[in-house]
Amino acid sequence: FLLHMATFRSGNFRLLLLTLVGSACFSGWQWSYKQQPLAAPKVRSCDCIVSTRAATSDTAGGGEGSKRLQKLFERALRFSDRGRNDRAIRTYKEIIRNFPQCQAAWLNLGICRASIDPDRALRAFDQALALDPSYHDAHYNKALVLDDLGLVSEALESFHLAEEYATLQKDLSSSAMYCCSSGLLLASEQRYDQALSAYGRAICLEGFGINAMDARINRGELLCELQRFPEAIQSHNEALAAAALELNSKDSKDSLRCGILYNLAYTYAVQGDKESCEETLNRALTVDRAQVLTILLNFQGEASLLSQRREEEMAFLKQLEDGSKDRGLLVEVVQQLRSLEENPRWILERLLDSAQSDSAATAYGTTWLESWWHLADQAKLYADDVASMVVLGSSLGWQCFLGHLHLGYASCVGYEILKSQVAESQQLAEDFGLHAISFRCQDALTAQFRGAKLVWLNTYAWPTEVKQILCKKMLKELSAGALVVSYEAIPDDFAKDGEISLELQSVEEMET
Repeated sequence: FLLHMATFRSGNFRLLLLTLVGSACFSGWQWSYKQQPLAAPKVRSCDCIVSTRAATSDTAGGGEGSKRLQKLFERALRFSDRGRNDRAIRTYKEIIRNFPQCQAAWLNLGICRASIDPDRALRAFDQALALDPSYHDAHYNKALVLDDLGLVSEALESFHLAEEYATLQKDLSSSAMYCCSSGLLLASEQRYDQALSAYGRAICLEGFGINAMDARINRGELLCELQRFPEAIQSHNEALAAAALELNSKDSKDSLRCGILYNLAYTYAVQGDKESCEETLNRALTVDRAQVLTILLNFQGEASLLSQRREEEMAFLKQLEDGSKDRGLLVEVVQQLRSLEENPRWILERLLDSAQSDSAATAYGTTWLESWWHLADQAKLYADDVASMVVLGSSLGWQCFLGHLHLGYASCVGYEILKSQVAESQQLAEDFGLHAISFRCQDALTAQFRGAKLVWLNTYAWPTEVKQILCKKMLKELSAGALVVSYEAIPDDFAKDGEISLELQSVEEMET
């Protein structure tokens, strides 16, 4: 997680509430977790009909036909911008009925269908390619859908065709982007030499362009993973040079430089070079402190949006200050935790700690207090007697503090593998005299579940085989009626052991 700089809006997560029962009646959900890559493949749509090869005057018949085609296309794009996918699809169908040779309409129809009906999306891309086999945008988008379907060989072939045709048409920027996307897929398949070769082609094609810069960033990340540190550091430094040359907007340039510097600091941390790590992290903080926090928290949005959400959380906290003693204490704890997240010393310690951890399954994110408050009400997580709570992957202890001070659990134990997190959360509990809350720096598979009424899982970054072992342990140790909260689906073959099973109780939406 630490290396990834997604720049999308803050997303809503499906949060699952499960209860332990004596027989299985849990639907078969597929276990799925896919990390967002640093320079993610982006859908390429045709934004303006007159700028595409599909929208020549011959396609539209010239004159009034061309004007009508232009208007229909602009209408479809407006529907897409407003999130009216159904209306956009309807409009593209109308274009195809009247202008069946318009391959851009087939392309964008496929893009609209990609997330809801991938098979029909693939057919739409094939229709576009039947009109023009060299249509590299269609090959590329087809590759993205094939990748989502797990058809790796077919996706790589489509990426290759997109790259080949874009190069032949002298569209070197697009070709470099296709190389970058191919490299990401190859790296995810552990075909590291081929991935590095793809990144190298992107750099050769575009020099210091934006897509070649993405290739340098991703190449640096992969080289760090392969522990080829001098090459990784060189790649990150080249990406910094490319960012300085390529971007015109100071805000965009600073945001990107900050992300590259953060990755470079992480590389030094993995290498064990604390001095260089601290120096590089301080450079990133000097460039854009808010952006560093955005990256650290894996916040999927701009730094300004993060600041806005934090202001809204502070307003929510003020409403709670006049409540009970425990509420007032919770407000103080949250304020301390938020302050800690912005502390350069803690950021450095966590960076070094996670980089040197024996486990790659470490992540840090943030959830707004009002989201947890809403979840507790909707899912009825409150303790109804003297009950205990266990949190796996407790990080800075957010859920433990919430469990004791708001949900009413008599004792809360958090398990966390990173020493820096345990030290800070335990110190905070002691400072506030919260002796019912404790944190243990140990493997979560050694956690004690007996007697727990609520188990909160923060396991989304863990390997699948570890999750399976954990589920068996919970089924063995928890009592019937215990609640389990998870940020992801638990497959039914993990959720049953003999006559004991986890049954889906509810699915809640929360911003995290």
